[in-house]
Amino acid sequence: MQEASLRIRMYVEIDRIDRFRGTKGRLPTSLIEAGGDSVGLQYAPRGEGYTLSGRNGIIQLSYTSGTSAEAFLGNSYQLIRERTK
Repeated sequence: MQEASLRIRMYVEIDRIDRFRGTKGRLPTSLIEAGGDSVGLQYAPRGEGYTLSGRNGIIQLSYTSGTSAEAFLGNSYQLIRERTK
């Protein structure tokens, strides 16, 4: 569940970054500028792309723009829903 929770949290931030880029025509300099929350996450703009890394307990994940955010998210919502039943 830690991994699914982290993937969902990171997916939300990926969406914020991508919306910011769509609106402003550039990447934000920080997650805060994108309207996000940087606690436990590391964002690094790199030219036209970016990386986003996060940690939840012992679970560490990294996302690189240009890959599918939906594929990164996977079935995390489903796993969380099943857990709360």
